[in-house]
Amino acid sequence: MVIELKTQDKERTPLSDLAVQFSAFMLRLNTENGCSAELELAAWLVSQRLEQGHVCLDLRVASGCYFYFPGQAQPVKAPGYAHWLKALHTSSVVGQPSEFCPLILDQKGRLYLQRYWRYELSLAQAIAAKIRPDKLGLKVNVEKLKQGVQQLFPATVSNEPDWQRVAAINAVLRRFCVISGGPGTGKTTTVIKLLVLMVQQALSPLRIVLGAPTGKAAARLQDSIRHAKKSLAVDQEILNKIPDNAETLHRLLGITPGLMPQRRKKNLVADVFIVDEASMIDLSMMVKLIEILPADCRLILLGDKNQLNSISAGSVLSDLCQETGSYSATLAQQIKQISGDLIPVDNSFGSAIQDSVMVLKKSYRFKKDSGIEKLARYTLLSDASSFCRELKKSSSIDICWLGEKRGGGELNDRTRLAVELAAGYQFYFQSVKNNAIPRKLFFAFNRFRILAAHRHGLTGVEGLNGLTEQAFKKQCSASTNDEWYVGRPVMILENNEFVGLANGDVGLVLRSVEHNNELRVFFENSRGGMTVLHPQRLPRHETAFAITVHKSQGSEFEELMFVLPEEDMPILNRELVYTAITRAQKKIILSGSEHLFIQILKRRGVRSSGLVDQIKHNECAE
Repeated sequence: MVIELKTQDKERTPLSDLAVQFSAFMLRLNTENGCSAELELAAWLVSQRLEQGHVCLDLRVASGCYFYFPGQAQPVKAPGYAHWLKALHTSSVVGQPSEFCPLILDQKGRLYLQRYWRYELSLAQAIAAKIRPDKLGLKVNVEKLKQGVQQLFPATVSNEPDWQRVAAINAVLRRFCVISGGPGTGKTTTVIKLLVLMVQQALSPLRIVLGAPTGKAAARLQDSIRHAKKSLAVDQEILNKIPDNAETLHRLLGITPGLMPQRRKKNLVADVFIVDEASMIDLSMMVKLIEILPADCRLILLGDKNQLNSISAGSVLSDLCQETGSYSATLAQQIKQISGDLIPVDNSFGSAIQDSVMVLKKSYRFKKDSGIEKLARYTLLSDASSFCRELKKSSSIDICWLGEKRGGGELNDRTRLAVELAAGYQFYFQSVKNNAIPRKLFFAFNRFRILAAHRHGLTGVEGLNGLTEQAFKKQCSASTNDEWYVGRPVMILENNEFVGLANGDVGLVLRSVEHNNELRVFFENSRGGMTVLHPQRLPRHETAFAITVHKSQGSEFEELMFVLPEEDMPILNRELVYTAITRAQKKIILSGSEHLFIQILKRRGVRSSGLVDQIKHNECAE
């Protein structure tokens, strides 16, 4: 669809220096002079879109739009779609998918950098090979599977399918499976049950590997599996064959920041590879992961398709989950035979990727009248009026809205924010003053967190951390000049295998009895103990009273405060709001104007991609 923007809707996002330099480089390489203007604009935009997380530039969307560029007072209008395609096809730096050129233009008008075209092709080919029916090669004992399903999943009287049960059966039947669901829908519960079913089917011990993008997400995955194993009425011999140790993806790939990557393993030694928080994984990382998998290894991706996409380019999980909702008659018959569940059938079924994606729909965490659950639902529906009405309801016990600014200027805003932030952390502040033991301090700290959409300014991570630190030091009598003080929380910003820390790990600065009562940084580890390090040994880090919404992915808190900026920003969209809201378990405090929430809920963070088209194309390949 071609979008014509009116003058007031012109795109004003400034181009980066990289986009300008890349465009100039493409013009120098180009040997055809007749398409300079069209190529310059396309090269500008494809580089800029990549920085914004898009894998490609969709010419169908950009055609006819206006763009502002450096040094130009007037906007530039993009050519019409047909003209732009024709011009780019004459350029020597633009090639078709089968060619090796700096830029690749596919049959549907998507323009890629060569590298990202290759990434998308590699991932599509690998997924297509796993989902192609004649390549599955899985031997399933249907009777044993039926018995296992009956043992693990209670019988239901509802006419609706039990999607946890359906997802578990589906994962046993195929080599590639995506299980998506919001908070409390039971993704981890489903995983432990499907692993039990796989172990019951296996004729020899299964090699199962668990992974996640960050150390925090890996820790939550293994804790969830350990907890789930305790609640299953299954033979201990079966449970012992299911691991509960999860690794970060960087560690599995042998990547350590600041060092040359280790020689990548030819294959990961695994029969089943389960990846949690897959929405956080960018296209490049997903390709690297799938390259180390043996051809017959099962791959199961877990995540919430509605959460924020990865920081780097790509939206693999949400791309794959576009193809969901109805299934092939073959799969429907298999599910009915094994569990009796009736799933919707697509009579025009055209791709095996549809059968690979399951969405868990029922949340077991929130009560029926939960305000948090309603806010999340209204966000996904872009229902701004219902969202704001829920914010204002005085009867909501799990929602607190600070509302509009009430005058008094910046000083009043700062004071008001400082009071709310300090109130949220009051239990932690008091625990520090009482010299609680490390384990109790971690419990106190993890009950509450502050989330911000961006980093700078009063309402960014830096400003909110500064306000909270001031309140903490005043209440706990810490020196206002000391960088390191008892009770300071720090978040690690990069993986470092040498000290055993990963991106997202949070530690607390405390006095260590074992080190002459000197200051050390304590981290909870996967063994149930504490890792204790001198502050100078820490990898790159920052104070963590407040963190970005991106950094909060893979975590949950009893209570949290979500602070919007005072003005609209390009990074604000409904996925960011949804991700922030769904980190809260019992209570959420929202700070931001009604007008800004309305604007944000209109905006989706959809990224341009051709992954699903590529998978469908490669399914049919020999």
